[in-house]
Amino acid sequence: MSMQTLIVKCRLPVVLILACNTSGLAEEYYCDFRGRTFDNHSLAPLSPGTSRMMNLGSSGLEMKLPAGKMLPSVGISPVFRVRGDFEITASFEVRNQRSPQEGYGCGPTIYLTTHSIAETSAMLGRLSRPGKKQVYSTNISTTVDAKRQHQVRLVDAFGQRGKLRLARAGAELSFLVADGKAGAFRELRKVEFTTADIQLVRFAAQQSDAFTPVDIVWHDITIRAEELRDRPETLAKKERRHSPTYAPAPKPERLPLWWSLASGFAIILLVSVVFWYRRTH
Repeated sequence: MSMQTLIVKCRLPVVLILACNTSGLAEEYYCDFRGRTFDNHSLAPLSPGTSRMMNLGSSGLEMKLPAGKMLPSVGISPVFRVRGDFEITASFEVRNQRSPQEGYGCGPTIYLTTHSIAETSAMLGRLSRPGKKQVYSTNISTTVDAKRQHQVRLVDAFGQRGKLRLARAGAELSFLVADGKAGAFRELRKVEFTTADIQLVRFAAQQSDAFTPVDIVWHDITIRAEELRDRPETLAKKERRHSPTYAPAPKPERLPLWWSLASGFAIILLVSVVFWYRRTH
């Protein structure tokens, strides 16, 4: 079933957990794609024209990127923000495990970011990398002095099915994975992150080069958090929905050109006055 013609929605996806839940993750969003259902109300494809590369089937939401054209990623995102502690989990299957000729690797990824000057972001993926390497990739990235800095760690991966999870407690972010259908989660890495709201959560198929096709399937996704902000069902009828588009981090404001020119002229005038005064006295 093509995503372009898809109109059916998941069952009511947001579940409010009872107060006896001691984890503090009071709200939950869940969608199972294996029922050939896509929640148009709470999920949105990212990047115009890429929905044709997604198809729903009995096994889930397939994302298929052909060779011949370089598309860094094709993905979907919830149309709400994530606040406080959270667990973001997705189960996947890699159907094409061909290693790319170049690049950082291809496969399923979960990417999240906060929209701020530093634009602190995190990515967890199950990637096929050049040299026939199969890995779990963890990455933290921030902008420092107008330059993007990445902290990447790789761990060997086995099998073509599993689960990815990003979990935040306070300002710490954990990267966890589970192998196969019923494997237990294990922590790959824990880092200092940020307590800021998550503006974008992207479940994607990542491409590495223009020569290697990518074919992955998402079975289901779960987002548990202290608060899921701006959920569509909580907004007033005419209230604007959150738009989960990727945008570069905002840059520090620069002085207007006219102000720079005026400042330069003032400096030149001051130097001229000082020079004239010394010549005449």
